[in-house]
Amino acid sequence: MRDTRVKIASAANQLFAERGFAEPGVEAVRAAADVSIRTLYKHFPSRNDMIVGALAFRHERYLEHLRQDAPVETGQAAILHLFSRLEEWMKETGTHGCLFVQALASHPQSMAIRQEVERNKLAVRAEISRRLGPDQAHLAMPLFLIHEGTTAASPSFGASEAGAEAVNVIKQLFRKAP
Repeated sequence: MRDTRVKIASAANQLFAERGFAEPGVEAVRAAADVSIRTLYKHFPSRNDMIVGALAFRHERYLEHLRQDAPVETGQAAILHLFSRLEEWMKETGTHGCLFVQALASHPQSMAIRQEVERNKLAVRAEISRRLGPDQAHLAMPLFLIHEGTTAASPSFGASEAGAEAVNVIKQLFRKAP
């Protein structure tokens, strides 16, 4: 993304994360990004495009966050690191749960939003798979579902409690895995 486009996507990401998808209109996105309406529409021709841009921005930030200081080795330690990073993300930016799920729930008919959500979920699952050894590949989907459940539970129970419970389940999963 070019600088102005990134600036707009970043502002839209922050705005939608704070206020949801129903209420903030185009003018709110324009004001948050501190750009002219012409510049906003040049980079994002519709409100739907603004949502997709915000999600694309968040997708890249989230994957970078998960990968920060990731161990080189695969296995349980690498997975626990990912969940530690998830807990930190939820404490810092995910106080309302998963923005991708919220976007899809708010705009279930938007194919572009659906595709961006699917791109994110597939990338998270791939990141989990990458951290598993070849003999543990069968754990990718259960761990992805634990990731999603932890994200969904964080607003209700807090990131620390949801994260701690996820770690307990992950350790049991690895103990029982062949």
